[in-house]
Amino acid sequence: MRILTLFVCLLLSYFNVAEADDKIKVVFVSCCLPEGFFWPKVEAFMRAAADDLNIELEVLYAQMDYMHMKSLAVSVASRQVKPDYLIIDNYKLAAGKIIKTLSDSKIKIFLMANGLTKEQASVYGKPREVYPNWIGELTPDNYYAGFQLAKSTIDYFLLHNNNVNVNILALSGDQATPASIARVNGLKKAISHYQNVYIKQVIPSNWQQQDAYKKTYHLIRRYPDINVVWAANDEMALGAMESVIEYGKKPGKDIYFSGINWKKEALKKVQDGSMVVSIGGHFMMGGWALVVLHDYHFGIDFAQLEGVKMKMKLFNIIDAHNVQRYLTTLGDEQWQKINFKHFSKVYNLSLTQYDFSLNSILHNIEEITPKNKGQN
Repeated sequence: MRILTLFVCLLLSYFNVAEADDKIKVVFVSCCLPEGFFWPKVEAFMRAAADDLNIELEVLYAQMDYMHMKSLAVSVASRQVKPDYLIIDNYKLAAGKIIKTLSDSKIKIFLMANGLTKEQASVYGKPREVYPNWIGELTPDNYYAGFQLAKSTIDYFLLHNNNVNVNILALSGDQATPASIARVNGLKKAISHYQNVYIKQVIPSNWQQQDAYKKTYHLIRRYPDINVVWAANDEMALGAMESVIEYGKKPGKDIYFSGINWKKEALKKVQDGSMVVSIGGHFMMGGWALVVLHDYHFGIDFAQLEGVKMKMKLFNIIDAHNVQRYLTTLGDEQWQKINFKHFSKVYNLSLTQYDFSLNSILHNIEEITPKNKGQN
């Protein structure tokens, strides 16, 4: 009986992998611009995953125009040859109307980056509830990111300073974006676990380095006792750092900095001690969305274990302990080093839960690199 069971499992594995050689067609309508730091990186990571998983990926950019994003989605659904899947973002809360408009389409819709708000969910429901072709969503846990960013920085500060209040300047992205709001809420939750930790001010800096520089220039003079700068992205942390240096204070000694994004310049600052931590990895969400959709396409439904609304802890900490390992392994951003099949349940039937952690990624690369070198 045990031999028969093993034979059946091997047979199922064979057919799953054989079917997985069929090409899947996916269109991603990005809300943003094809230039800049973040979204081109999302696309590059997606393309590496698509190559590994035999996915035909097309990326369209809506140029920061939610109406154009909707028209692009409608245009894709109107094609004679349609893709299997359409990935969209809830930019400017436009996803709900797109889902409703395309409800009669045979294309399966998947949300990424920002899911529906509670208010939208009361109208459009959950994935597969009101609109069956809206199959799911994958979003990074921004609350967790804001919490971990604050906790890591505060813990580091307290380790190196005795009997000193922690006075935080918090640079948020803006007052409307769900990601920015969630990160600030995570910060506020984190400081509730400490005594003598205070937020001097939360100020939106529009995700921009220059804006953060200008605002910090005034705030460091208003609050000269600031000793921690918590920034909702690395760009703002770097802008604030520039202003603090001009004021005559030393980053990493007088004022401790932290940010989000794994921007290469920020990681160099972590390496030289000017920044405590950069939290990131959420740019990988597009690649992981393709892994999930690939497995769904071949019969392994993420709804069974992960649920249709996947809020994943895609953010990982890079600090003094692991910055060199990351830069050595992935600092060149050659994402094709990653074996994306390793993270797929279709290719690994023993895999029960997805593990998209930084440690898992680095271990995967470090494990296969010597083999690749031996083949050259």
